Amino acid sequence: LFQYTTAYHWALTQMTPGSMQVVPRNSAERIFNILSLIFGMLFFSGLVSSLSASIMGVRMRSSETNAKMAELRRFLRQSGIGSSLSLSVQKHVHERLTTSKPLLFTDVSAMEVLSQSMRAELIFQLCHPHILKHGLFHSFQILDKDKFKEVLEGCIDFCFFNGSDVLFRPGELATHALRGEW
Repeated sequence: LFQYTTAYHWALTQMTPGSMQVVPRNSAERIFNILSLIFGMLFFSGLVSSLSASIMGVRMRSSETNAKMAELRRFLRQSGIGSSLSLSVQKHVHERLTTSKPLLFTDVSAMEVLSQSMRAELIFQLCHPHILKHGLFHSFQILDKDKFKEVLEGCIDFCFFNGSDVLFRPGELATHALRGEW
């Protein structure tokens, strides 16, 4: 047991700044010791580097949000906006800045290089479970699937709304039809 615990203790001292009085007695042991030290340095420096990069990424995103919020507060204060509305606006903007929205079709720049037929097929695959719930579109798809795909490509757009978004206002002229999923 003593030899196993000594070996484990030695292995830990190779990876940490701890020390131990076990020393190599020949060239093979010395080479193994050197390689263990190099591996330990590489492993822990990689670990520290990865953690630092993650922390810096979080800080950068947080500082961007804080800078935008500070600019908004300064604007609202300079414009003389009342405290009630100002708080509502700040809450709304903070919610938008901190909520991650799903990646949309239009956000993916690689979609621009797709051929028109491949793009139509992709849009069809994305939309057909939702759009075919409507009887008119279901019938249209049965009659002429290729024309249906072409129409979908020309008139379907993807967008993301929060629950607090106002989509329609009384008296406004309707320019879009929306289909929502929750």
